[in-house]
Amino acid sequence: MKFRILEEKQMRDIGFTDHVESKWYFVKSIQPNITFNLTIHKNSLKGEIDVLDESLLQPYDYQYYMKSYTREKLEFPHVTHEKVQEIMANFIEQGIITEYKMGSYI
Repeated sequence: MKFRILEEKQMRDIGFTDHVESKWYFVKSIQPNITFNLTIHKNSLKGEIDVLDESLLQPYDYQYYMKSYTREKLEFPHVTHEKVQEIMANFIEQGIITEYKMGSYI
């Protein structure tokens, strides 16, 4: 997966902030207490994506739970996955993320 930075106004319009001047940061709540977080380093264009459980202050590995439980038994991780994929598709469409295969492990 590769990351690209758009013009400053576009990044801000999408919802990125740069309170830390060397990074663009995006956060979106996708479920109760679950957030999608994307950081792109301005100089290196390296990026990190985290799906975080804010109530436990740790990563939420929804893809692990999807493998372990069918949607009928545990719907929450499947809904989380759908919302993450919507965000990823949007970033791909905008050109911020490239070389990502939809549905791949994050």
